[in-house]
Amino acid sequence: MATRGVYWSRAELPMVLGTPDTNGDGVPDVWTVGPHGIQYLFPGAPTTMPGTPSGSDDDGWTDFLTIG
Repeated sequence: MATRGVYWSRAELPMVLGTPDTNGDGVPDVWTVGPHGIQYLFPGAPTTMPGTPSGSDDDGWTDFLTIG
């Protein structure tokens, strides 16, 4: 059985949602919400998890009904 890695702590990113491909590269992506309510998109990569988000939405989590 493969060991699962821990990419972020709950304190760093309390909400994480895997989603289908959002940027058209054929790899699923990850939406997150940070501790201050800012939403980030981490584009997926074929062999590794990304370390830097491709963008953020500074409006905050309270302005959205869902993430992703």
